[in-house]
Amino acid sequence: MKVWYLQNHSGRTGKFFFSEAAYLKATNSRDTRKVFILEMIDGGVPSNEFSQALFLNRERENQLSTIFGEVDEFTKNFSEFKKIFEELCPDTTAFWTSKKELSKNFKIINDKKSFKSYVSQLRVKKFLLLHVSDSVEWFESILKCHGFQSLPVDKIPHKDIRVKNFFKAKENIKKSK
Repeated sequence: MKVWYLQNHSGRTGKFFFSEAAYLKATNSRDTRKVFILEMIDGGVPSNEFSQALFLNRERENQLSTIFGEVDEFTKNFSEFKKIFEELCPDTTAFWTSKKELSKNFKIINDKKSFKSYVSQLRVKKFLLLHVSDSVEWFESILKCHGFQSLPVDKIPHKDIRVKNFFKAKENIKKSK
């Protein structure tokens, strides 16, 4: 099935046509508007099945590229981060964020730019840096993906061990580079 989307001259809106005849009736030879042709290649699949298939396909591609050594540094560090996150993160809610929400969003994220914009949100940043774990391993895994400069400020004072381990992880990453 094909769908034609004819954009208006302003480019902000447009109209959908579900048959070629309807599209051709709406245009003429002097028409300069843009048309986008959408073709359904695998229709009738429930949305949840389609999204699960996309997630599995992306994960499979990441695993294959890791095996063949074609993966970039961020993807390698991000897959390690997700694995550690699943192991260490408690199943509770804090800072209006939960493990379930973050896990879902981490499945969607596939590049450094989108990861950076997501973890820069204050509630996510606080959850990751203050709630998940205080271990050096945790801080190293997250700092390899995004270079946080410091721990976020919260009403509850920081534990000395958390601050110590955060800066130790930063130091370890600097040494490894």
